[in-house]
Amino acid sequence: MTKYVYFLGDGKADGKAGLNDILGGKGANLAEMSNMGIPVPPGFTITTEVCSFYFAHDKTYPEDLRSPVDRWPHWSAADSHSKVPLLCSRTCTI
Repeated sequence: MTKYVYFLGDGKADGKAGLNDILGGKGANLAEMSNMGIPVPPGFTITTEVCSFYFAHDKTYPEDLRSPVDRWPHWSAADSHSKVPLLCSRTCTI
């Protein structure tokens, strides 16, 4: 299964600086900052592969994209806002 979502925040991240081609510069750098312990709000980056999939498959998303986003630990019924991450980075270049 392809990994489409990379989480970050709370001093850790799934990604790192070397993943610019997948996460884009912003996503990779935010992940690296979080891994270094620099305070970064919790969030996630949806990969460039999702953008490519979207345009190659009649503007639909991969079926296995929803599950990791829905399981993001910062979605909470106690939040005063609806499902809106504090930080969400997307990269899509056509």
